[in-house]
Amino acid sequence: MKEYRATLTVENYSFIKNVLSLMYNYVGSKYDEEALNDSDIHQLRVTWKKDYSPHVYTIVGLGPSYQKTEGRDADWGANGTAEWNYVLEQGNLNFLLDKRYDVNNFSGNGDRGFVDTWETRFSFNQNLLESFGMNGFLSYIYENRKSSQTTQDASIESDQAQLEEFYRNRYSAGLGFSYSFMKYYSVGLNYIYTKLDSERTDEEYDDHRVFLTFSWNRELYRW
Repeated sequence: MKEYRATLTVENYSFIKNVLSLMYNYVGSKYDEEALNDSDIHQLRVTWKKDYSPHVYTIVGLGPSYQKTEGRDADWGANGTAEWNYVLEQGNLNFLLDKRYDVNNFSGNGDRGFVDTWETRFSFNQNLLESFGMNGFLSYIYENRKSSQTTQDASIESDQAQLEEFYRNRYSAGLGFSYSFMKYYSVGLNYIYTKLDSERTDEEYDDHRVFLTFSWNRELYRW
């Protein structure tokens, strides 16, 4: 199968402390299996960023979404975002609410298809010392999935995949620490907990992960 993604954004800075932008997003899925139908998602969003002070800004966006799978009726809906950000002396706080359409083709469990997603996320980062920082987040994601799966049932036409609709609730929390050294290098240690609730009872799980990261960041060229 092949998955295509493209995003185009145009921004307008004509209004002081008010940035307007127009974003177009495309997601396409082209399947090799004849039983799975190709699909396309088109999303348009108008966004307004408002600076209230050097410490606070908000972002609000809204637009239409269109999803079409071959052989099925098209789905019309909406996408949007609402974001609040507060800049601290040595860090920042962020709250995000986001609604979007997407696809899931590389899940590893055979699910392939359209996902209608709501995400709520609170995150923060704080420099505790000059080279030592802390970050964390809490998130909740609701997914309404329409998953296409091949079937051996002879009563279903060979050129159509069986369509299953179900929901998932995903709860996540994370906490991490980072240390910067020698100007361009940093090392981090992060813990992430995830709990998944699903209409598919065999999918429910609790997941604990610990990440050790090493990174290098340097500007090589500016023009």
